[in-house]
Amino acid sequence: MEEIKNVPEIRFGGFTDNWGITQLNEVTELFEYGLNASAVEYDGVNKYIRITDIDDKTNNFNQNAITSPNTNLEFAENFKLKEGDLLFARTGASVGKSYLYKNSDGLVYFAGFLIRARLNSSNDFNFIFQKTLSNEYRKFVQITSQRSGQPGINAQEYSEFEFSIPKHTEQKRIGALLFNIDSLVVNHNTQLKKLTNLKKAMLIKMFPQDGASVPEIRFKGFDEVWEKCILSDVTEYHNGKGYESEQSTSGKYELINLNSISIDGGLKPSGKFINNAELTLNKDDLVMILSDVGHGDLLGRVAIIPENNKYVLNQRVALLRPELEVLPLFLYYTINVNQIYFKKQGAGMSQLNISKSSVEDFEFLYPTIREEQIKISNYFKNFDNLITNHKEQLKKLNQIKKACLSKLFVSQD
Repeated sequence: MEEIKNVPEIRFGGFTDNWGITQLNEVTELFEYGLNASAVEYDGVNKYIRITDIDDKTNNFNQNAITSPNTNLEFAENFKLKEGDLLFARTGASVGKSYLYKNSDGLVYFAGFLIRARLNSSNDFNFIFQKTLSNEYRKFVQITSQRSGQPGINAQEYSEFEFSIPKHTEQKRIGALLFNIDSLVVNHNTQLKKLTNLKKAMLIKMFPQDGASVPEIRFKGFDEVWEKCILSDVTEYHNGKGYESEQSTSGKYELINLNSISIDGGLKPSGKFINNAELTLNKDDLVMILSDVGHGDLLGRVAIIPENNKYVLNQRVALLRPELEVLPLFLYYTINVNQIYFKKQGAGMSQLNISKSSVEDFEFLYPTIREEQIKISNYFKNFDNLITNHKEQLKKLNQIKKACLSKLFVSQD
């Protein structure tokens, strides 16, 4: 009888052995519950990590969020984390969340709603951790965490998670590859955050604030006072039209609706199309959200149209067609940096709305020298290009990671 192979779809060269089947309790030295840090005085040095400090998307903890506990940790050495410790959330909405501690500083303790699994030295902790990110593990959590009250998984239950495992050398190759992908993800996320924060800061400094007639920071060679105007002076306004009876999932023109504009001013696919329209949008037209729910954070947010005769405006979205005095891209950044005005104009209860008059009465300053508008616009456009590049790289890396978790591991399903 032919032996049934227990091997992954893709392997590194040189590995041919069948994978074995194990449980977490067979690759660990111990399972322990965390420290209840709530009693006496903080020692001024050490910190401890809680469930809420671990990011759901990256499974990394927020270094800035780690709390200094209000307790004396002198007799809590057993709760100190070391490199390679694997943490699991015990209960609540975070149950099943896992985290691999990679530092070797010896200054962080783990809190009471976490469970630590200390892996033995004959297995690669990167490999074991990555297994807790697989679909197989998620299914295990979904089934095991079911309780009559809030969901939960105890140490004994976690220890019984069963999975396939190769020899140590193959574990290390797989673990190292996935660790490198994770490192790239962390790097892109870090750069994305830095760029986003820097762009936000520079938008404030390069547009006039608090009654000033010029911005705090300007490009060299420009010293003229900026001119005041209202939006109706420099744009042609049109409301969108209702196309509910004509919409489909494909067609000649894509509809710009309330779901088409992101919080950062990007244009998103609406997934709605029509085949006939009286008015199509032009390249460099601005489209603005007129209705929003909740806190109204999207009210007045604009996106810029990238090409002619492809898009049509749906109702509750406005068209702002810039005239010659102000460049479309400069106006795009001007409006989006002044969102507090549009948010204040929102009227309504469950749904907030802004009117045509509120939009057209928006007052702002702009440089009359066209070259200054161009330099400011291009400066922020370069920011957006870098931000978009990091987002695209993150999307690709996450797709690669997902494929690796599927093809480099053997599933017990």
